[in-house]
Amino acid sequence: LFRSIIIDGDKNEETTSDEKPEIITIDDEAVFPTGIKFTEDNVTELKVGERTKLSARISPKNVTENKVKWSSSDTSVADVNKGKVIARSKGTAVITIETVNGLSAQCKITVKANSIPIKTTMRDSYMIKGFKAVLQNPELPTGCEITALTQTLNYYGYNITKTVMTDNYLKTSPVGSTNFYNAFMETPYSAESFGCYSPVIKNAANDYFGNHGNKHVALSYTGKDIKTIYKIVNEGYPVIVWCTYDMEKPDYKYLWTTDTGEEVYWKTGEHCVTLIGFNNTKNTVILADPLRGLVAYNKDEFEACYKELGQQAIVIKPIETTAEKV
Repeated sequence: LFRSIIIDGDKNEETTSDEKPEIITIDDEAVFPTGIKFTEDNVTELKVGERTKLSARISPKNVTENKVKWSSSDTSVADVNKGKVIARSKGTAVITIETVNGLSAQCKITVKANSIPIKTTMRDSYMIKGFKAVLQNPELPTGCEITALTQTLNYYGYNITKTVMTDNYLKTSPVGSTNFYNAFMETPYSAESFGCYSPVIKNAANDYFGNHGNKHVALSYTGKDIKTIYKIVNEGYPVIVWCTYDMEKPDYKYLWTTDTGEEVYWKTGEHCVTLIGFNNTKNTVILADPLRGLVAYNKDEFEACYKELGQQAIVIKPIETTAEKV
């Protein structure tokens, strides 16, 4: 028998074959790889939203140092984690597997658009997997909105930070100059600042996409009832929503009158999060909260706050999957 190591996602397994009978002597010394290649049965053509698992073969037969590292040339098209690939948007990406001593192999993944919308049965509970929360503090004490956008961009494979998004894409304006639908008042770097509403964040997202290939688009779902928002999450799309700290009822407070005569009000306790799941049995929602991380909140309290803040919501989708207005 001779041995070879199959690298299959996050599992390395030893296989046997009787094709080349030989005697193998294994000593205590480390044996490093001399070659690595992808197996021929890998799926390399996907549609947006589909997943696959890649496998590769590493040699020699008696290799002991068989740990590998996976990477993608474009995570906004196809992302990879321990060999598991998810297709995020139309395009091509090269998946690379690399051994501990620097040998590598590449596999080209082609992602096509979904011509027919996927119909998903509404589930009783669901949570989007792989979503990682980004905390706004300490850099952005009042930057929950841009942080909620940043963590959602990260989920789609964009390697961007909250501070870069703030410095380059968030429209800000001096206090008293306009309203919260037009700009963030002052700066999220200050604990004394206010915040902004959904159009500002939607514009920041689409300005970012304009500089990064226009593979995704930010859509306004403001005014949509909460059942529609849950359906979007059920389809696998995170939703950026406005609520309040700890789901407390906000106060409606007058702040200033602009030069054009517009009276500007602020809802105290305003907060922005990303909705990534729900559980009807437990009556909870799962949020990526820029202040607390991944947390569950009472569903009734969340829905009340969502309504109090004007049912503001933003959804990011691959641009090929939608004909909706930006």
